[in-house]
Amino acid sequence: MMLQLGEVHSLHIFFEARKMEPRTGMLVDNVEDTEIQEDIKFERVSICLGWRYSAVCRMDWQFVAVSSCKGWFSASAVISRGSKDCTTASSTKKRRLHPPWLELQCTFTTSHRPRTYIHALELSVQLLPEARLHRASAYCSIVFIIEHTAHLFKREMEIAISAARWAVGAALGPVSDGLLESWAASSELGPNVRALKLELLYAQGMLNNARGRDVHNPALGQLLLELRHHAYDADDVLDELEYFRVQDELEGTYETTDTDERGLVGGFLLNVHHTARAVVRKLKLPSCSSASVCHCKHHRKPKLKFDRVALSKRMVEIVELLKPVCAKVSTILDLELLSTIASNSATGTIKGTASSSQTRITTPQIIETKLFGRDKLKTDVMHDITSKYRTKDLTVLSIVGPGGLGKTTFTQHIYQEVKSHFQVLVWICVSQNFSANRLAQEIVKQIPKVGNEKENESAEELIEKRLQSKQFFLVLDDMWADHEDEWKKLLAPLKKGQTKGNIVIVTTRIPKVAQMVTTIDSPIRLERLNDEQCMSFLKACVFDEEQSWEGHTNLRNIGLQIVKRLKGFPLAVKTVGRLLKTELTLDHWTRIFESKEWEYRAGDDDIMPALKLSYNYLPFHLQQCFSHCALFPEDYKFGREELIHLWIGLGLLGSVGDQNKRIEDVGLGYLRDLVSHGFFHQEDKKEDCQTYYAIHDLLHDLAKNVSSNECISIQGANVWSVQVPASIRHMSIAIENADVQDKTTFENRKMGLNALGKKLKAANLCTLLLFGDHHGSFCKLFGDMFREAKSLRLIFLSGTSYDVEDLLPSFSQFVHLRYLRIKGYVLDGKSLVGSISRFYNLLVLDLKECYNDFGSTREMSNLLKIRHFLVRDDSYHSRIFEVGKLKSIQELRRFEVKKERNGFELDQLGQLLQLHGSLEIHNLEKIEATTELEEIKLFQLHHLNRLVLKWDKNQPNRDPEKEQGILERLKPHKLPLPHMFPNLEQIDISNCEELASVPQIPSTSAMCKATLWRAGASIKDIRYNKNLQHVSVQFRKDALDSELVNILAFSNLSEINSLRILECPAVPLDQLLLLKSLKILEIGGCRNVLWPTEAKNNAQFKSVVEQLNISNWGGTAKELAQVISYFPNLSKLELRKCESKEAGEIEYEAGASSGGQPLLPLQIKELLENQSSLRSLLIRDCPMLLSSSSLSSFSCPFPTSLQSLELSGVKDGTLPTLAPLTNLIRLELYDCGGVKSEDLWHLLGQGHLKELQIWGTHNLFDVSSEPSRICGQDVCHSSRPQVLETEEEAGTVAASSIGGHFSSCLTKLVLIENDSMEHFTQAQSEALQMLTSLEDLQIDRYSRLQSLPERLSGLLNLKTLWIEFCDSIRSLPKGGLPGSLVELYIWGCDAIRSLPKATLPSSLTKLDVHGCDAFRSLPKESLPSSLTELSITHCPAIRSLPNKGRNLPSSLQILDVRGSNEKLKRQCRKLVGTIPIVTLDWA
Repeated sequence: MMLQLGEVHSLHIFFEARKMEPRTGMLVDNVEDTEIQEDIKFERVSICLGWRYSAVCRMDWQFVAVSSCKGWFSASAVISRGSKDCTTASSTKKRRLHPPWLELQCTFTTSHRPRTYIHALELSVQLLPEARLHRASAYCSIVFIIEHTAHLFKREMEIAISAARWAVGAALGPVSDGLLESWAASSELGPNVRALKLELLYAQGMLNNARGRDVHNPALGQLLLELRHHAYDADDVLDELEYFRVQDELEGTYETTDTDERGLVGGFLLNVHHTARAVVRKLKLPSCSSASVCHCKHHRKPKLKFDRVALSKRMVEIVELLKPVCAKVSTILDLELLSTIASNSATGTIKGTASSSQTRITTPQIIETKLFGRDKLKTDVMHDITSKYRTKDLTVLSIVGPGGLGKTTFTQHIYQEVKSHFQVLVWICVSQNFSANRLAQEIVKQIPKVGNEKENESAEELIEKRLQSKQFFLVLDDMWADHEDEWKKLLAPLKKGQTKGNIVIVTTRIPKVAQMVTTIDSPIRLERLNDEQCMSFLKACVFDEEQSWEGHTNLRNIGLQIVKRLKGFPLAVKTVGRLLKTELTLDHWTRIFESKEWEYRAGDDDIMPALKLSYNYLPFHLQQCFSHCALFPEDYKFGREELIHLWIGLGLLGSVGDQNKRIEDVGLGYLRDLVSHGFFHQEDKKEDCQTYYAIHDLLHDLAKNVSSNECISIQGANVWSVQVPASIRHMSIAIENADVQDKTTFENRKMGLNALGKKLKAANLCTLLLFGDHHGSFCKLFGDMFREAKSLRLIFLSGTSYDVEDLLPSFSQFVHLRYLRIKGYVLDGKSLVGSISRFYNLLVLDLKECYNDFGSTREMSNLLKIRHFLVRDDSYHSRIFEVGKLKSIQELRRFEVKKERNGFELDQLGQLLQLHGSLEIHNLEKIEATTELEEIKLFQLHHLNRLVLKWDKNQPNRDPEKEQGILERLKPHKLPLPHMFPNLEQIDISNCEELASVPQIPSTSAMCKATLWRAGASIKDIRYNKNLQHVSVQFRKDALDSELVNILAFSNLSEINSLRILECPAVPLDQLLLLKSLKILEIGGCRNVLWPTEAKNNAQFKSVVEQLNISNWGGTAKELAQVISYFPNLSKLELRKCESKEAGEIEYEAGASSGGQPLLPLQIKELLENQSSLRSLLIRDCPMLLSSSSLSSFSCPFPTSLQSLELSGVKDGTLPTLAPLTNLIRLELYDCGGVKSEDLWHLLGQGHLKELQIWGTHNLFDVSSEPSRICGQDVCHSSRPQVLETEEEAGTVAASSIGGHFSSCLTKLVLIENDSMEHFTQAQSEALQMLTSLEDLQIDRYSRLQSLPERLSGLLNLKTLWIEFCDSIRSLPKGGLPGSLVELYIWGCDAIRSLPKATLPSSLTKLDVHGCDAFRSLPKESLPSSLTELSITHCPAIRSLPNKGRNLPSSLQILDVRGSNEKLKRQCRKLVGTIPIVTLDWA
């Protein structure tokens, strides 16, 4: 085979030989020497790489490095497959082509079938029409440019070497501190550990020596992969030894020491102990050992057996396997070094000159003639360049976004549009090699010369001279490095021009770079295109300009589905467009969609290589941290701590050069770097004070791509198609709701997972993540799949509903476990804690979203290495015996002083020197002497972000002097809090009434939460939550007016959305106006709460508040009106209990004495003056505001803009007409005896009312005239409420009075609370029968009702029936339920004992029985065959399903028995895996 190559020092290629048509230029079955015809001309060559190292092990490779000598290449490569008859032929020919190419001729022997060759490199050649091949059936000639290919080989080898180096370093971790070696030295394992350590150190030194070398040998990749696997094995065995070392330390058993050291008696007793345990296991008798007793009482698992012989054998085997691999790797690295030295000597080149081959070349010439989705941004940028920035000397604009988003294309269009406004135009493609000197030299080449230049002037001096009095436009495209000093150096000569309006545009993938260079407010962030814009671009890529989707309508829908997967990346659309364009058929497009083929395209202008370029730029430690995130679902929101804890569990942060730096700080630095490089983007903070991060979708695909050798992520939908490499060590499985939506899909997923389990080597797994609320439905199947998974180091179970040992049978034996996170409900939580207390290597235990009662956590002090123990209930921390052993723990949420006599002394805290995060100290009253406090000084814990100090408020004899002394010793108040705790995120102060001073809230920008309860002399309750954007304040009645302003830092609360003020002193309005984001204001129990600052016009105080709630008003009506007037933009107003007898008397007397009308009650119309935006109004328990004396009888008092009105307590007088409220959609009337029925009919006549709720208004529908003619309107053609909620009397009267009008529109009827009614009357039943459109009927709290209405089955459209808290109902109607019924809910009906078969219609899909104490049985024969969901919760009397669950409907998809009888739960547990969703306990 003849290869024509560009200049390169070393090249190794392996490929699959296949017989192809001559015109394709591909290889044929039998490869022989090939020759090139003189008349062959090549127009275009493209290269696609995609090797698989896993297959190289079937080959032996011998290489002769390609060396450069006077423009010629000469080399041969030999492949041997181990066959006896394998022969090698080699020939070398040299001749010169024009233009001059360097040639390499290689002959390959093909003694085996060509299909067994590795498919590693595909070469595609397009020939000119006149090209002819000599012996075309057997020969081909391939020409390509190799510089970029060589760089890719080099980068892949760098990553492979780094990965092997990391694996070896991790394996050396257990022996790094000498403890393990010292412990092993007392037994026969000492020499084994020593030998293994030496071999690993040799490997580490060899790999460290390879740093920075140019290595291109692909065979080395397979050897490095093998070295990694052996390093993993070494890590496992040393880690297991470390586990038993810690166990010996904790238990004092010395089971690993020699018999001679134990002595005769000690050895005899130990042998007796082991013999007894063996006999017990053989006979399957309950053990009587002390360990077993402890297990029964505290659910503690027995110790694991230490097998010295097996471990010794494993170490010997690993050493023997490591030696030859290390030797071969070392040999190849040495040969590579010699080859590089020889090559450099021959050519005179030096290391690093090939870096230019990495440079991506771009030009200002427009390639994409039309810019899609960027028109507005383009117009804005052009306007700013040509006008806004013309007055500035130099403006730097940065355009930032991930690779493939179109930054260069966008800038090309800007360049062409504005170039006429500038005298000098320069375009430089910077790429990864950022050097101010190099860039200055390139810039000066593009600037026209001037006459006064000198011969020896530097590039910087020439730039300055050539740009004098000239406006320039400079583009620095594709900038990567954030070298600030180099950037300033480059910018210096550009700033010395004497003109204004100069522009520099920098495009970059890295946000940190964009922020560094920009001189405007913020970088220009290029957003992703929406689906419509992508479809327009796809059409342009697939069709000619004149063509459209017409004639290809069948392709448009599948095209839209493809576009949705491309997530708005223009380069991805372009890549897909090229694939789709080749064949305009539905089959082809569907195949592209299903295979996601665009992810495997490897051209320079394809999307994945563009993204991978960013990945390759990352240092190896960041690559690891990013690539492992492929295990999580797309769009997953990572918490900051969650990510760092994950990386700790994976061991990605362990090798830290700076021993004084916490691994959490290292992880935070890594995360910030990944954000700076654009691999994560930061989301808004949530209510839990966490910052969240997400990965863009195509970057998530990139993570899966680059981690595919070791990481695999499986969704239910792809379980059949996924390939499982033997090298997989990290796995995640996501069970989606769609996987259990029906029985067919469920069974299909089970078969797929079963097939997956047969391909998986579970023993190799280090990581297992299970996502989805219903993955427990596959618990038994997973139990078989992961039975051999005993090397797991990281486990994340999301949505548990099972016993963990059912899913992971070896759970209690996970000696390597570093990270355990469980979300949901574990069936045997106490047993779980028993196992966890034996995980001596555990670093992170996250149970904060696990809803079990774990019982005692006393033995958690065994976890000597634990750093993070996250729990939902802080009391679990307070139960840890001798917590001072956990010297690495970062957060202790609760410590109870002297909880027990021993093990809970305050000096336990003094040993926790690494405490960060949160600390609570309870029961400080139990400290007997202040000398006990000498071991703990809070002012030394600078990294706390939450501190709570508590005394028992119920202690019988408080001693204030003692408490003060304790505070003095603890010194939490000696320094101002912001200076004492600059990172304080949360502060809680409670029951500290003697506190002399209170910190401002928020005291620091980092503060997220604050709670002050009974703190100081005036504070009753203050709560601040930054992430909820809410503040609530309540003071004592004697608080001074200045208290609120002194405590709340209003200037730091500009982002607050909601403010609640209860019983507070006055708030100056100018302070309130500082809350620029305030939308909801609640005022309760206040008087004069808002008042303007003196010497200012009240009219200027117009707040942006949209919702105002006022309750228990303590001021006058005039003051109330004044307060409301400050908020002219209200959309919602709620007034509750706004009556003041004292204020009313004062105003009434003042009015009477002046001879005028009383000032109270105030007219509502005056109160709501200028509230033209009001949409919702609630007035409850304000009878004086709604009395006849306060209302005009001739006009409606409410704004006509109202859409929702709720009134209560209209007792005396008559409410004026509501007819003008034409926009009213919802009306609620509570205890409104003063409202006449005519008012309701007026509203019904308006045509908009949809929801009507009536309570305590029994005569509202009692009209003497025909309602359909009231006010001259026909109700039948007006409003038709769809929802009517009322108590029974009003509801049935309403139904009978206007049944003919409601019958065709009312879809929901709610009847609530009646303590006297026992049966529905015939009239009432008939009234219900008239509601033919009724779909939802709810009967709630009819305590004496014994039966449902007769002929309920006549409601032919009824779909949902709720029967709630009807204590006397014993059975369902004899005539049965409507045949249309879909859902039946029976809640809190204690008299119902059973459901006869005849009562349940065949249409029923959901049956929900909840909290029925006497309920004992379901229909004995069978349940409806249509039933898909059966829920029996908190029904203790029912103990069995019909026929023990054997005859459940085959359609059943959900079975829920939470909170029910244990016997029933055990029966249902057997149905897990046969029914898609079985829920046994609350989660």
